[in-house]
Amino acid sequence: PRGASYDAKDPWLYVTGHNSDNVVIYDLRRRGFPKIGEITDGVSGPNGVTVDAAGQVYVANSDGSVSIYNSGATTPKLTLKQDLTVAESVAVDASGSVYVCNRGTGGSIVVFPRGQNIPSQVITNTLIKVPSQIQVDGSGNLFYADFYTGVSEIPSHSMQMSSLNLRKLQMSEGLALDPTDGNLFVGTSGGKLNGVRVYPHNQQSSIRTLKNSGSGNLYSSGKVDGTEYIFIRTGTIIRCGCLLQTATSRFVSCRLRGCRSLSAWRLSPRAFPKKEPRRRSAPARQRSAECSDSPTS
Repeated sequence: PRGASYDAKDPWLYVTGHNSDNVVIYDLRRRGFPKIGEITDGVSGPNGVTVDAAGQVYVANSDGSVSIYNSGATTPKLTLKQDLTVAESVAVDASGSVYVCNRGTGGSIVVFPRGQNIPSQVITNTLIKVPSQIQVDGSGNLFYADFYTGVSEIPSHSMQMSSLNLRKLQMSEGLALDPTDGNLFVGTSGGKLNGVRVYPHNQQSSIRTLKNSGSGNLYSSGKVDGTEYIFIRTGTIIRCGCLLQTATSRFVSCRLRGCRSLSAWRLSPRAFPKKEPRRRSAPARQRSAECSDSPTS
């Protein structure tokens, strides 16, 4: 999988197949999280995907387009192309404005008004070099991850971008927001920094690196039955199906059919407790709960 997004209205999880030119839909409320649909029309080397509050689906394609689908539809109602070279990630704010991370010469963030295929603005900045992912929080603030320049923020009602100066990031890839407390989940790669780091709101130092998490690809968040989850790439190779991990004090695993490696981390007040002194060995119960594998695309 290349990207994932969650539709709280249904609730369904959308996962892009970059090499298979499709978007696969899973039902997270049904036993076994079965595949319930697939989108192929208007999908070409898909990267990011997002779902707005009305259930509309936005797919960012490598051919320089964003395909927009009504809730439940498999044929796009609108395609965005102008000023796009490689659409890497897409986000939608509460007013319906669409923000596209565009990879090309220099890189940019292209903004489309609701329902329009002509952009209202093309944002360029020295912090925009190789766009990875963009997310919008509930207040309309934009958070942008760049492969080389780290994570930056564009405050609501402003187009002034500034770096968050997050520490221990080498190459920033996936980015997700915890809507409950503003924590940032940032994928980083390079040397010993591989993994997903958790940064508390308005802090520059991470408090955790999620175990067995993949550094790359695009992340998402959502609520299932009243519980918030972060959906990220696992650090696993699953040849048959997909491992869905629920992380609190232990892992509970189950499989998503037709997807190689994705994980959901449950967010709760105890999900990220304060660090304890390092011990020589973990308890047997904890060791048996951990997973270990390697990422695939």
